[in-house]
Amino acid sequence: TISQKEKDGKYSESFKNDIKINSNVFLKGVGYTQPEKTKDGFKVTAYMTKEAVIGTLKYLISTLPDDLESLEPAKYDSVLTTVYLAYSLIFAISEKDIPERKKYISILDTVKKEVEKIRNEKGKKLVMG
Repeated sequence: TISQKEKDGKYSESFKNDIKINSNVFLKGVGYTQPEKTKDGFKVTAYMTKEAVIGTLKYLISTLPDDLESLEPAKYDSVLTTVYLAYSLIFAISEKDIPERKKYISILDTVKKEVEKIRNEKGKKLVMG
């Protein structure tokens, strides 16, 4: 969600990114707020600084396999989860803070398309077998 506000002739923009991902991928630099007591228990918020997001993004991209053809079928979903998490991090901070944004998006697009293509081809071979 992107929202804009105007105050005294100046505009500000905010971006809210609500993407739920379940992953065992390591996130570098995650911080946590102090627990707040709520009606149902406690609330703790996890957060990342801009630098932590960039560091994690670079780490995630570095862990993507080079040879997707030799990837075991059981690993397809894991690779795609890493890709989706990296996508969400790219858009969690401003474009000016990630000069390599277009390069990273291109890498992620390529990996995503290749994994989906391989998965579809191997799925057809199994069915036609």
